[in-house]
Amino acid sequence: MIIKGTDDLIVPFAGGNVKLFEFSRSRGEILSTAETIDRFDSTTAVPPRQKS
Repeated sequence: MIIKGTDDLIVPFAGGNVKLFEFSRSRGEILSTAETIDRFDSTTAVPPRQKS
């Protein structure tokens, strides 16, 4: 199960840099939610999801 919110200021839904505060340095880059699901699907026996 993957739970992510679109209003999360620390972990962006669309991926990108993770920052604790607007003025702080980047804590690294993360994948978008869709990319995370696709990567997870490619490493398991789960059939690919239908893209709309």
